[in-house]
Amino acid sequence: MKKQPSPQLALRAAPAVLPLILLISFLEGGLVMVVELSGAKIIAPYYGSSLFVWAAVLCISVGALAAGYFLGGHLSKRADIPRSLLRLFLLGSGLTLLLPFLADLVLRLVSSLPLTLAVIVGPLLFLLPPIVCMGAISPLLIQLVKQAGFPSGRATGNIFAISTVGGILATLAVSFYLIPFVGIRLTLGAAALLMALAGALVYFFLRQRIEGTAAEKEELSAGGPAVRSLSTNVLLGISFLEGGALMITELLGAKITGPFYGTSIYVWGAVLAVTLLALSLGYYLGGRLTGKKQLERSLFLVLLGAGFLIAMSPVLGTLVLPATDVGNVQLGALLAVMVYLLPPVILLAMVSPMITHLISADYRSGKAAGTVYSISTVGGILGTLLGGFLLIPSLGIRVLALALGGGLVLLAGVYFLRRRQYQLLQLAGFLVILGVLLQPGDKSSSNTKIVYHSTGILGEWTVVDYFNIPGQAADQVERRLLLNGIDQTYTQIGFEPLSLWTYPHKLAAYASMKPAGSKALLLGMGGGSIAFELVAMGLEVDIVELDPRVKEIATDYFNYDPSTSSLIFDDARHYIRTVDRQYDVVIVDLVSGEVQPSHVFSLEGFEELKKIIAEDALVIVNFQGNLYSPRYNQGPKSVYKTMEAAGFNVSYYSPKSKEQGKEDLSLTKDIFFVASQVPQNYREKMANLRYNEWFPYDDFGYDRLIKDDPIDLSGAEVLVDDRPKLELLNAPSILKWRQNKLEQNANRLLDEVGAIY
Repeated sequence: MKKQPSPQLALRAAPAVLPLILLISFLEGGLVMVVELSGAKIIAPYYGSSLFVWAAVLCISVGALAAGYFLGGHLSKRADIPRSLLRLFLLGSGLTLLLPFLADLVLRLVSSLPLTLAVIVGPLLFLLPPIVCMGAISPLLIQLVKQAGFPSGRATGNIFAISTVGGILATLAVSFYLIPFVGIRLTLGAAALLMALAGALVYFFLRQRIEGTAAEKEELSAGGPAVRSLSTNVLLGISFLEGGALMITELLGAKITGPFYGTSIYVWGAVLAVTLLALSLGYYLGGRLTGKKQLERSLFLVLLGAGFLIAMSPVLGTLVLPATDVGNVQLGALLAVMVYLLPPVILLAMVSPMITHLISADYRSGKAAGTVYSISTVGGILGTLLGGFLLIPSLGIRVLALALGGGLVLLAGVYFLRRRQYQLLQLAGFLVILGVLLQPGDKSSSNTKIVYHSTGILGEWTVVDYFNIPGQAADQVERRLLLNGIDQTYTQIGFEPLSLWTYPHKLAAYASMKPAGSKALLLGMGGGSIAFELVAMGLEVDIVELDPRVKEIATDYFNYDPSTSSLIFDDARHYIRTVDRQYDVVIVDLVSGEVQPSHVFSLEGFEELKKIIAEDALVIVNFQGNLYSPRYNQGPKSVYKTMEAAGFNVSYYSPKSKEQGKEDLSLTKDIFFVASQVPQNYREKMANLRYNEWFPYDDFGYDRLIKDDPIDLSGAEVLVDDRPKLELLNAPSILKWRQNKLEQNANRLLDEVGAIY
């Protein structure tokens, strides 16, 4: 019988084969991110776009990848890997193409479930299957690369590094271009087509070039297993811990950044890009290290370094954040996270390729990689849930970083002690002492006092008291409520919750056009200043607020009486879709830090709002920007145009800020939209506002609440769910707002009281 050519020689005889495998890995990584990000955007109109929703989507996506890695590891034992790849790509393509339609059906079916349950059950049904298919591809590709002559760990590192680079580029393209400008459905359609083409390319190009059985191929691969002292189960346990530590580290990095640079799409883009870059570098470097003789010792040195850097990340953040304030929020955030997030994530990402190589004696390459990455990913799920919902809120950023980093250092120390590597044990002890000595002490200030701080998945709330205010009485104390470093409420002790800002008074003045006893819906609570004034107007007030911590904050620190209104914890649009009640006035004052939720301001969102309001009801929107500046008016003008497209008669008010007799176009400010389904005679209704009887100091009237000048809507867009782009349109205002607050809040707090976490 004629001897078959070796599969290793067959692979090497076709120079295009290995680049093709790496190209497929690149596409797979990008396609996973396309599906994940699109899924989150599909969910937003139903359940919002808060970090709680993102965390649910992330956990489901990570869980799907874990299942996919495990499935791919088992499929790698089959001889015909190209056929398996073709089936996975085609199945993933079909599921991705159907995803928008399945999602709409599923989300409607689960709409009666509580919010916290629905955001898990819904995505689990339509998002998990296509990501499982994509996750199963990497172990199969690793098996093929191993057959090309690479050791297991190096093959694993190369595949996951290239895959992660694809994820980086896809994240940027999807977030900043494809979804906002092309739309979710077309983006997913293109992704489905690309999956099908990738599957066909793999099958028809590779299948003819890979010969021999799976057993023969594995025997011919280069690089034997590394020498080790630990059992496979122990190494897999370390992989589990590494996965959890990695996700908690990413959460910590984002939380350290949030109070200073915020949580806008640009900041999240910077954090995510740096994280994925670090993962890619870590996978690659970890693969390269698998050629070391003492690989097991190198593994624990990597864990030792990662633990120390994690423990020091809050300290580095305190030093780096003000230093990176270069007048550009995006660049500053990018520079900051590259200092305190990039290094520990690189080290943690190096662990999986190293463990894959260490256990390669017990598993085939594809199965080894699939097993390690699935277990690591399960650890990541647990880390995300525990870190985001329990550990960060209860322990705080600094304590959790010390505990997590210290745990990894202790793990490395135990190994060094067991192996009698006393010099390395001394190094671990030195790093522990150094980490303790470098922790900053508490600062005190006679001008500033933090009276409340809470870190959670929905943001960082801080209540700050300011004393010795220039130009004010010596005993006057101002209190501010900050969300991610941006003011949400501003009062004076002794008069809270009455606001020192004008805008809450204007919202109450608009609402006072309705008679006492009218039903009012307030979307967004803050410290309770607006709700307080609506109640004072005699309105029956329902408040929708996503974050349960707000009730405690408003009651304990801003003297709000919760018995005067009904407080519902829900996403605003989800509440609008599910409530069975009619309102006479709706006030939209929604902002997370400096970012307005796109899903509330879409055409579909306003059309749903019309279903729960009376025909002559008032809808009052507080927005931010500058209608007179081409740089800052695209967001508010698009909201105005969208409300008109939804069938509202829209009026507006925006004060002009004069600078040497001319409008200062460099400022952003509050903009008020007042809308109704029927025409309103505001001049008549505002002639004797009930608000002025309650608080005569403002003396509001038509001229201070309505502008007669028409708005030039050129360049404005009608915002729709399929192309959620409000944050991009309003980005100049968002970034300007954040930059202004850096000096007023973030830098001031760092100077006077130190890190608030």
